[in-house]
Order: sequence, then structure tokens, then C-alpha cells
Amino acid sequence: DQGLLPLLQRRNLRVLHVGDNSLSAECMKTIGQFTELYELALDGLPVTDASLAELEKPPNLTDLRLVGCKQLTDACGSTLARLPKLSSLRVDATGLGDEGVRGLSESKSLSNLSLFGTNTTDASVPHLSRIKSLTQLGVQATALTATGVKQLAAALPQCNIRSDHGKFEPIKSFVLTRDKQPAGAFATLAEAFAHLGDDNVIEIHGNGPFSVGTVEAIGKKSLTMRSAPGYRGRIVATANERNLVFNCTGTQILTVEG
Repeated sequence: DQGLLPLLQRRNLRVLHVGDNSLSAECMKTIGQFTELYELALDGLPVTDASLAELEKPPNLTDLRLVGCKQLTDACGSTLARLPKLSSLRVDATGLGDEGVRGLSESKSLSNLSLFGTNTTDASVPHLSRIKSLTQLGVQATALTATGVKQLAAALPQCNIRSDHGKFEPIKSFVLTRDKQPAGAFATLAEAFAHLGDDNVIEIHGNGPFSVGTVEAIGKKSLTMRSAPGYRGRIVATANERNLVFNCTGTQILTVEG
């Protein structure tokens, strides 16, 4: 643990990977003092459920790896859900199970989650289905059945799911016509916005709800968003956004249909 103390002189440390399994759970108190951290890997360390509370101190922690932290149990789920900006989490080969996933489902920011080798079963399906911000989910080497994974894919159509029963690609619901030419189909509205031209039509194939963060269409001639025939697309703000934000500064014509 003493090896971490010299690093305290670098209070602006933003990325830290610690792989020395001789460190104790007490090292978490030191790690909690690095308030500028955004990426942290603690693979194989004797991290405990209680010590994870120290990770609430770095306010901008977005990427966390806890692979092989065997002492972690279901109790860690609710603690991890309280990390306000956590978007990527790996808890592979830990003691996390269905109750832990229930706690984790309260997260407002998770987009990438790996549960490889955990005690997860089909009982976790309704909890994982609540995390609408997920775009990447790994559930290999768990007790999830083919039926459970299919239910997840239906509940999270914008999520890339990797499982022992196959890989489920996101449904590409946003079809873009750019300058009167087909420009492709995209899994998220943000991806479609990233490929806008001057004159644009985005057709939504699906009812949703589709979770969307802030998107921009600045200085375009026109932008039309409409539901495809047979659908009534519903767009909602992501869990960590208070409102839908479409920045269309300088766009001459903005049309929303259906």
C-alpha cells in the first residue's frame, strides 16, 4: 500500500491501473484521494464492498475495471450505481449476482457493462432491461439462458449483447436520407446526426422509446425527423439528462412529423 503514497503528489492523476495483488483493501482510501481520476483498473485486488464507497470521491470517474475482485458481493451493486458519471464497468469473475444487478440497475449513466463469469441468471433480465443507456453488454459464462438473452435483446434494442447463446447486434432504427441520397441506417439517433449533410430526412423504424442525449445539427439547410409508416417513434432523454436537447442553431428548416 505504501507504494501508492508517492503518487499522492500527483493530485491531477487521471488514469490509474493497479495490478499488484499484495495491496490490501485499505489502499482504497488512498485511491479515493485522486479526485481527478476518470479511468481506474483494480483487477485482482482484495477490494471489498465497503471499500468501494471511496470511489464516490472522484466525481468524474467514468471507466472502472474490477475484474477478478473475488471479495465483491451483491452488496456492491448499489454503491456502483451511485457513481454519477460511471459509463463503463467490468465486474467479471466477481461475486456479483442477481441482487447486485438489481442495485446496479439504478445507475443513470452506464453504457458499457461486462458481467462475464458472474453469478447472473435470468432473474437479472428485468433489472438489466431497466438500464436503457446500455449500448454494450457482456453476459458470457453466466447462467443466463437463450430465452433470457433474447428477452434482453428485445428490451434493449440499441444494445450490442455478447452471450454464450450468440451475439445480438443493435437494431438500426434510424434511416438517414442525406441530400436526397440514402446515407445508411444507424442504431442511435446520435450516429445518424453525426452523418448529416445539408438537406436531411431521418426516418424512425420502431416505436421506442429511444433514449437520446444531446445532439447537434448546426447550420444545416433542412432537417426532417419522422416515424416510418406503421410506427410512432417515441424519443426520450437519457436517464442522466433532464430534458431532450436538440441544438439546431443556424438550421433553416426543422420539421418533426409523427
